[in-house]
Parts: sequence; C-alpha cells; structure tokens
Amino acid sequence: MDVLLNQLKKNGIGCMIGDTFYGAMSYADDLALICPSINGLQAMIATCEQFGIDYDMAFNPKKTVSICFSKNPQPFIFNVQLAGKNIKCCDCVKYLGCYLMHNLNETQEIQMKKNDFIAKVNSLIYKFGFVQSRTLYKLFHMFCCTFYGSQTWCLGDRNVDKIYKSWNITVRRIFKLPYTSHTRLLSQITMKPHICHQIASRTLKLLYSMHDSENEQIRLVTNQSYQDNQSIIRRNINYICQTFDMKLSSVITSRVEIPVDITSDWKSKILNEIIDIKDEELGIEFEFVDLDYILNVLSIE
Repeated sequence: MDVLLNQLKKNGIGCMIGDTFYGAMSYADDLALICPSINGLQAMIATCEQFGIDYDMAFNPKKTVSICFSKNPQPFIFNVQLAGKNIKCCDCVKYLGCYLMHNLNETQEIQMKKNDFIAKVNSLIYKFGFVQSRTLYKLFHMFCCTFYGSQTWCLGDRNVDKIYKSWNITVRRIFKLPYTSHTRLLSQITMKPHICHQIASRTLKLLYSMHDSENEQIRLVTNQSYQDNQSIIRRNINYICQTFDMKLSSVITSRVEIPVDITSDWKSKILNEIIDIKDEELGIEFEFVDLDYILNVLSIE
C-alpha cells in the first residue's frame, strides 16, 4: 500500500495544504482518495487501477463509494468509474466506524452512536438488572460508554447533548433515582466524572497526541486547525475552555488535564447511604417506602 500512496503523492493530484499532500489516506486495507475535482479524482482512481494490474490486486467497485463534501445542504451527485463501473455516490458514508455526512453535519453519526448506546444499556439491564446498583454501574461504565469516535465530534453541537441526556437517564435508572433528579448529583453518586467531562477529556487527549505525532501531515493539519476558529479542533478547544473554566493558553501550550470536581455534599452522602441500604450493603431498620420518599426528596429538591 505504501507504494501506491507514494505514487499518488508523486503524481501531485489530490488535496494539498501548502506543499503537503493530503490526497490519499489508508488504514490497513481501507483507502480514501481526496481531491477537489472530479477529473482529478478519476485520474487518482486510474493510478489505483494501474497499481492493481502491476501487483495483481483488484479494487472492488461494489465496496467503493464516493461523496462530495460541501456546505450545500443538498448532496452533489457525480459519477466516477472504477474497473469500468460507476461508483455509487452517497450523501453519507461510514468510514472506520464513523458516519460522515456530505455537509459535515453530525446528526446521523451521533444518532447512530446514541442508538447503539441505548441498545447496549437495555441489553445490560435485561441480563444483569438483578445485581446491586454499584456493580451494575461498573458494568455500564465499562461496556456501554465507549462512544467510539466521540473524540472527533464537535462538542458544541446540540446533538451531543442528546448523548449526555441519555447518559443521565441511564444513571438515574441504574440507581433507581427519580427522573427529575438533579444532574449535578449524578457524578457524586457514581464517583465518576460526568460523561460530558469524559468525552471532553478524550478529545483533549487526542488533540495532544495529534499535535505531538511523528506524522508530519497530522502535525501540520493540527497546528493549522489550532489557529482556525472555524475548525472543529479549535471550536472544541474553545468549548472545553468555556465549559470547564480553563485558559486557552494553558490548553494549547501546557497540556493540562480537565479538572475533576466530584466532591460529595451532604445530600449526595445521604443518597449514597440510602442506595447502599437498598442494595442491602448496609443494615438498618427502614421500610423501603420511607427510603424511597427520602431519596426522592433529596434528589429533586
């Protein structure tokens, strides 16, 4: 694959930033060609076809798709060919587990991840709903909260809030809290940062690793994005600074971590004890109906 990538770079057809070539990217046997023109893209495909002939390889047109990224709300349909057959032109493609829309809207990507999250939660509770709340939460945290690809989301997108709300609902469900329980209490009960904090921390970790990458292309596009207020990278940095009260200069230059504050107040301490009592980890002579009443009052008011 390196031979093909070098040939594509040598041809000089495809997207460039300055003198740096960004026209072809690969991961294992997946190859993505990026070009600002249809004719240029067809020429890049021809290079791939010739490579296949030279090295006795075949590119499957049935497993190949094309897409035009733009700010236009309507998808642009165009035709390019591989092995003499038209490649299907789509308004959304799935690449390395992430959904990319033609207008860079993240609605479908986040909706699919939300659906996957809810399916995992329902399956987990169906199979292990009988275990104690804290054990169930540990299973939930390990198996349901990966949110693959979330490091690339635009964190300020309103669709991301749907993920946060689904997480809030599930935590309340696991600990049998009222659905109107204050969100600020959830981290104090779970003793883990809120999912908003978790995803933001993963995003920041990815940005730092990109900035320090040994790959020149990754370093360049990261540094360019740091300076561009319209880029997702810079918008995410701004969001993190605003949400977690951090200084922009510290985030960009000092490699700081997002501060964690899950200090328990008196309400959360009582709620945690009630949860443990209901899980029969603490022995006390209380009717469950009384415990439920106290739990409801403390978690809502």
